[in-house]
Amino acid sequence: MDVLLGDILGTGTFSTVFEASISDKLQAAKVSKGYALKRLNNNSLLTTGSDVAVSDFVFEASLLMQLPPHDNIVTLFGVSDRFFEAPDQGFFVMQRLVETLDQRILRWKRYHPSNSFSQRRSKRYLAQIDRVETVGTSIASALSFLHRNGLLYRDLKLPM
Repeated sequence: MDVLLGDILGTGTFSTVFEASISDKLQAAKVSKGYALKRLNNNSLLTTGSDVAVSDFVFEASLLMQLPPHDNIVTLFGVSDRFFEAPDQGFFVMQRLVETLDQRILRWKRYHPSNSFSQRRSKRYLAQIDRVETVGTSIASALSFLHRNGLLYRDLKLPM
């Protein structure tokens, strides 16, 4: 199988996430989409904290591999060959999100830019409140799941 890189979906201090497709060599016409590929940034490997970046990268993949499935936690599908021997040259493939939390919140803000009394009373506004509650409940469910599995997640970010 070949992994085909697409657009960059996001970047962080130490890693980049790409849109990815998987091509099956045995079935030349078959290409599966809907994946994300995460790998370490080359520049992060040149810094003094590169050993921490590599260690965290391996730790993240190891944790995702051990977790039972949960609707609100990204699924890890696999790691590259020799990932654990040479993670600085490897990557892992995971479920691609349709929309990030940041994107969803920004979309909500576009639909409801003001907070007038009449708007708060509208059916559309009340429907948005229900959606916000659904997302909040999903986040709480995922965090609770991680806590029950002995993990403390410290990197939850919301847009400013």
